[in-house]
Amino acid sequence: MATKKKALKKKSKYTGRPTSYSQTIVNQALKYLDDYQTEHQHPFPSLVGLCKVLGRGKTTFYRWWKEDKDKPEWGDIMETLNEIQELVLLNKSSIGALHPTIAALILGRHGYHKKVDNELSGPGGGPIQSKTLMVTGVESKHKDSK
Repeated sequence: MATKKKALKKKSKYTGRPTSYSQTIVNQALKYLDDYQTEHQHPFPSLVGLCKVLGRGKTTFYRWWKEDKDKPEWGDIMETLNEIQELVLLNKSSIGALHPTIAALILGRHGYHKKVDNELSGPGGGPIQSKTLMVTGVESKHKDSK
């Protein structure tokens, strides 16, 4: 009579269904970086666009990028996506092919910020002169209705 041995399973830090990460996912992501505009009509590459094309959620992609150390190529894909996005946004917004508000909003995530310096000064660039006015002895026009 044969005895059955229980196979030892390696415990994962995540519970639930198995990961959908595979070389196919990596290849599809790399393909998206090449043809986001021609194949998918996206004006610039984005994480949301990649999620839509691959049928996965942003949370999954961020977990693969930040937490799963066994997926170094995914970090490279995410960094490349961000770099291409930054370059395309800069180029398209500089020639007026992209709405400036949208470009500014997204470029803010890449470290670009509009800086406005407001300086208040008096005549000739000197200090602002202020006057204090004291009012005393003013009576109310309304009588108390007690």
